[in-house]
Amino acid sequence: MDVHVVSCEKRSGLKSWTLLERALVAQFRSRYWNVPLCNMQLKNKRSSAHLDKLFKPRALEKILSIFETPAK
Repeated sequence: MDVHVVSCEKRSGLKSWTLLERALVAQFRSRYWNVPLCNMQLKNKRSSAHLDKLFKPRALEKILSIFETPAK
């Protein structure tokens, strides 16, 4: 099992770590047409436009591409 830690800057009044996870799941879903196994967040939601305002989709895509290669 590979474990990866992804974090973001703290934002006043927001649980930014939770929003980052949702944004990554949404990006994963748009890339692979389904949410990751055992992750039910956003399973039935179709829009993630509000998350695009908080995190750049291109940066999220870059993070996902890093996870495609197994850790050494």
